[in-house]
Order: sequence, then structure tokens, then C-alpha cells
Amino acid sequence: MFKSKLYEKSKNVLDKLLFEQEQLKRVIGVFPIDMDYIKDIAHIKRLLERYNADPEFKKAIINGDFDIVKKYNIEINPEEVRFKWDNDYALKCIKDNIKQPLSVLKYQTWIQEKIVHRNQIREHGAVPKNKKFKIWRERQNNRIIHLFGVTKGTRIVHPPFDIELSKGCSGSCWFCGFGAMEKEGDYLYTEENKKEFREVLKIFEEMLGNGASAGFLYSASDPLDNKDYDKFMMDYAYLLGAASQITTALSTRDIERTRKLLWLNHRLGSDIDRFSVTSIGMLNKLHSNFTPEELLFIELIPQNIESHSMMANAGRAVEHEKQMTKKAKSSGNGAYKHEIEGNGDTIACMSGFQLNMFDRTVELITPSESNIRWPNGYWVFNHTKFKDAKELREIMYNWIDKYMLEELVNDSPIAFLK
Repeated sequence: MFKSKLYEKSKNVLDKLLFEQEQLKRVIGVFPIDMDYIKDIAHIKRLLERYNADPEFKKAIINGDFDIVKKYNIEINPEEVRFKWDNDYALKCIKDNIKQPLSVLKYQTWIQEKIVHRNQIREHGAVPKNKKFKIWRERQNNRIIHLFGVTKGTRIVHPPFDIELSKGCSGSCWFCGFGAMEKEGDYLYTEENKKEFREVLKIFEEMLGNGASAGFLYSASDPLDNKDYDKFMMDYAYLLGAASQITTALSTRDIERTRKLLWLNHRLGSDIDRFSVTSIGMLNKLHSNFTPEELLFIELIPQNIESHSMMANAGRAVEHEKQMTKKAKSSGNGAYKHEIEGNGDTIACMSGFQLNMFDRTVELITPSESNIRWPNGYWVFNHTKFKDAKELREIMYNWIDKYMLEELVNDSPIAFLK
């Protein structure tokens, strides 16, 4: 457990909201879903997705052309939720203690629920059972907070492992923070691979205990690239207690497959999944094929060049100064400096073992600033191949003993963090 206690603090904020406003309810992990209650939340979410990613939509809203919401099946009056899209108005409301409509309070409570959910995973759900691993993971957390500051550092969850089921990625995103190579192939759900995959999961269950459920099945690969992903995911959920979160840039490649996978993933225990949105056309396709309610538990990450968000200066993004500079302008990041040789950024969030089942490799990694030595924003302590689950187990436990020291030993080299 991390010493910061952010989970307890964020949970107290949520509990206070729910206590003071009896109309407010929890949404995450609640079945069956109260569709009437979540409607306002889902439609505010969609309005803000368009506002942050689509300049034409934003311009229309700012100019008072609220009829544009009908085009995207948004059933909420933008004026009612001005607090969420007009910063000057929001500051005035806070200053003058102006009470917000119930719809806005519901949305803010939902956001607080997601913060609590993230902090619970970070400080409890992803904690390894193995004592050495637990101490090492906490040490990486402290280093990252020192390196990136409290705001970014505490958003990094530090899951203890990931397993890639494909080699490379077919997405070819120019900004890929992991510099994913062109896709080479998939680890498919054959009888032999099924047996091996389950043996690997049992190793993580032995090593991590309940913390094993916080791993995930992708990294510099996309889960939807593997046609058998759903079969592996069901094994994962059955053996480790909950489905792995999905993050994908391929959500619109096969809409019906995506729809079925999301339905299954949510019911197997993945509370929040994520779609990278690489263009306005992709956003349009998602918004036309899924209702706001269907996408409530999906974070749409705006990665299109016109959006407000800024991607990390790591991996392949470092090679594209022109696009990154243009992206910084659209996101309002006037202080952006394109670092090539200096300290950059990271999208890495995992501190632990990274496996690729296709080429049978294992690494021990943790987030860092991207630079010439670590271009993809994570340190690699060691890297090797394994022939089977038995050898993999031996490798990982050897690395725990070698790298995850409980305390300094005699003659240990020490240094201040730079």
C-alpha cells in the first residue's frame, strides 16, 4: 500500500457528496444500472467529448448555437451544464457559491467515483503479495512522484504486469508513446497456447495474490489486433478474478466485435475501458454507432490533431516535431518544447513484468522520462527469452531477488535523483 493515502481521501470526498445529496448515487460496479439516473451523466460526457475534440462543435456552443447537440443525439441543454464547458462561468460560480443543477452534480460525482476507482487500484488493488515486489513497486511510485510531480505521478497506477498477445501493432499511430513496431503476428488460442497461458496466469496469481487482477493484456500492441483476445480475456477473468481493462485505438475497425467485447468485458469486472480517438471521423463513427449510455464506461481519449489534449513526447511522437508543435498549439500548450535529446515524457504506467507471448520474451520495466537511452519512456532492468512457463517463473523470481531489494546491502551504490 502506498503511503500517500489518496484512496481514503478521495473516498471521503465521494462519501460526503453522497451523504449531503440524497439524489446522488454510485454508478461503478452497480448492477443493474439505473438507466434513468445515468442519462444526464452520459449525455454531459458526450457533450464534453465533442467540445474537447471538435473545433466546429466548440465554436457553435460558444456562439450559443445549442441546436448542434441534436446532430449528435445529445439530450442535454448546454446552458444547463455551462459550468463544465465555460471556465469563466465556472470560476464565477465557485466564487459566488452558486449551486449547480442536479445533472452537473451527478456528473461531478461520477468523475469523483472514477478518481476513487483509480486510487483504489493504485493503493490496494494492484499491490503484490510478494513482499520484495511490493516494496520495489512503492519505491518506483515515490521516484515517479519526485520525477513528474504529484499531479501526474499520482495518476500512474503501477500495475504489476502486462502480457502482449501480439507482436507489434497495426494501428500505426504517429504519436505512439511506445514506438510500436509494425505488426508481426499473433499468439492464438490453440490448445497448447491455452494451457501455457493459464500456467502463466497461475504464476502471477501465486506471486501477486489479489494484485494479479490489475494486470492487462496489451502494451506496445493493441488488444483488438488479436482475433482470440476475448478467449484469453475470459481465462484471465476466470483465473484472476476480473477482466483486464481494454485500451485500444482500433475500436471502429469492427464495430460489432467492439460492442460484444465491451459488453462481455464490463460484465466480467472491467469497470472503465478506454478508446484512443485519432480523428474527428473516428469520433463521428463512435458517436453514431453507440449511444451515450453505451459509452458511459468508456473513456474516449482525444488524440486527434485538433483536440484540446496533448500527447506525451515519447516513442514515435519524438520523431514528429511538426505534428507535435501543431498539437501543442491546438491544446493551448504555449510552453511546449520539443525535446529530442533531453528529458521527455511517458505514457508508461506499469512497474513490473512485461511479457510477449508471441516471441516469448520477458522484461522488468518501470516508467521514466523518455530520452535517448529510454526512448519509450520506461526503464528496462533486464530482458530475456523464456521457453515455457516453468522457465519464466524461475526468471521472474530470480529478478525479484536481484532487483527488488528490501533494504540497502553493504557497498550498495547510492545517488540522489536528478
